[in-house]
Amino acid sequence: MSSAEPSRRPPAPSRTRTILEATTPKRALKSFDNLVALANDQEVLRQAARKLVWRDRGEPVVQINDLEDCLNHALKGGARAGALAFGLRSGVNLFLLLFRVFKTPKDLQFAIVRHAIFGIDSLRFGSMIGSFVAIYKFLYNAIPLVTSSTPSSPAESPAVLPLYISPPSHHGHSNMQPLHRILTETEKFVDTPGALEMPSRNSGSSGLNTPGGLSAKALEHQLWIRKKGLRRHAFIAGAIAGAIAIMFERKDRRVGYAQQLFVRGLQGSWNHWTHKKGIHIPHGDVIVFTLCCAQIMYSFTMRPDAIPRSYYNWIHQAAKTVPQSVHANMTLTRDRYLDVGDIQTLLSHKVRIPTPANRSLLLDLVNTASTNPAQLPHHGPCGMVHPWMDSCTMVQVERFVEVFTWMVPIYGALHLIPTMIFKRNVFFKKPAPLIGQTLLNTIRSSTFLGIFVIIFQGALCFKVNAYELFSSPQRRPFKLPAWLVRFFISKPSFWILGAMSGMSLFIEAQRRRGELAMYVLPKALESYWHVSLGKLGVKRSIFRGGESVFTAIAMGMFMSTYQNSPQHLSSVARRLMYQLMGPN
Repeated sequence: MSSAEPSRRPPAPSRTRTILEATTPKRALKSFDNLVALANDQEVLRQAARKLVWRDRGEPVVQINDLEDCLNHALKGGARAGALAFGLRSGVNLFLLLFRVFKTPKDLQFAIVRHAIFGIDSLRFGSMIGSFVAIYKFLYNAIPLVTSSTPSSPAESPAVLPLYISPPSHHGHSNMQPLHRILTETEKFVDTPGALEMPSRNSGSSGLNTPGGLSAKALEHQLWIRKKGLRRHAFIAGAIAGAIAIMFERKDRRVGYAQQLFVRGLQGSWNHWTHKKGIHIPHGDVIVFTLCCAQIMYSFTMRPDAIPRSYYNWIHQAAKTVPQSVHANMTLTRDRYLDVGDIQTLLSHKVRIPTPANRSLLLDLVNTASTNPAQLPHHGPCGMVHPWMDSCTMVQVERFVEVFTWMVPIYGALHLIPTMIFKRNVFFKKPAPLIGQTLLNTIRSSTFLGIFVIIFQGALCFKVNAYELFSSPQRRPFKLPAWLVRFFISKPSFWILGAMSGMSLFIEAQRRRGELAMYVLPKALESYWHVSLGKLGVKRSIFRGGESVFTAIAMGMFMSTYQNSPQHLSSVARRLMYQLMGPN
């Protein structure tokens, strides 16, 4: 055979089909592939739906290249935040409704539930939050695009902050300093606005040993929030967005929202400043709470016009007091006269029925007020403050039980809802431990308020009894200075009672003390303001749109802290804002 003759190879044998391939129709195989694809698509949809309602920790910032991207990012974020706020407000309304819906007539139950879910309050709240997020996102991301200029030379290009990544040690751990110390040092490195560039997402840093054990996304977010030059952008964007968004709420609620937002912003700014200066005040939250309670309870007893009427009524409801007793005590102590109508209401009360001894005391007060007002006592006797009980000690027991049982469902909602939101995976997998912890926290918080009330009530009875004892030469065991005896029934003594009641905050958990201090701070500041205006003889008024200006200042401070030093905000405020706003 010549070499030029092509070699002949036997043809390759054809593959024999398997029994499964021979017996399974092609249409069935295609259907199986479709089922697999559908299952994968469902998983993708499930993950996408989860991201719509929950942000994972360390979410990377969204790169904004132009104003069109900025507008799309703002609209999407605003719609998402508005829907979440609407659902959250409706959920809270529905939870609180469960405790009283069965007490209402059946023909009204559906209407009440429908209003709780789709009522105007939920719509207003969702519109307020959604508009704030949309406006803030647009302004915060648009301001750098409008104000920045393209560098003309490499020397003018922004510096890139090194990540300070070091190889792991022999023990498998990085030799890096804690992340917060590294980031604090980076603040000194970046001296000009825009001096920190975002690290690339495709830099392949997944295999690097990042500081603090954080992922690349988490580190990217931490470096983003430390970028210099953005604090003023966050303040401007937060101020404008807050001033516009607050207008969606009812007018009677705007001041309340503005007050709470102001103290949150003030808290963040104060924590940032004290951390920067190295200042630490032990039990500062308790001190703030004590001073606030002193002013609030003074206003409640002596200057009810200095606090909002709704808050004044809430204190009455929470403390289980009789309004006529509090008012009669105020007029006797402050104005040296007695409103006979208050005493007549106490005498005819259907629930708090006066005891025989206290009824006789009340009748004597009415007779003295009618015949010889100058002989009226300059304080409210205990028989007038709690006419349904003779014993001052038993009043404390009764008051504690009433306050405790009334606050259990309220504090239960306040503890349970954040647990279900922020620890939902653990809650649904192992609900028993979290429910038990929530129950303990509810009991603790209800005990705190019960102790608060009985401290004030007990101290009030004590100072009244002390005055009656030491002002009588026949009864007093020893003589006290006259100024001290008069102080027992003076107006400033009620300020002291409020401060004493504030010490009950030590019963609460450490993490909640700051939250409670921030809750009462705006009420106390408002009371101080109104009392000061009254002392100066200034007519109390507020210019039109003042709540918008107040909210603008509040959200400017809050968002400036959130974007640059979020660790200085309270945990609840920071996590809620992150779920609504994201990193940018």
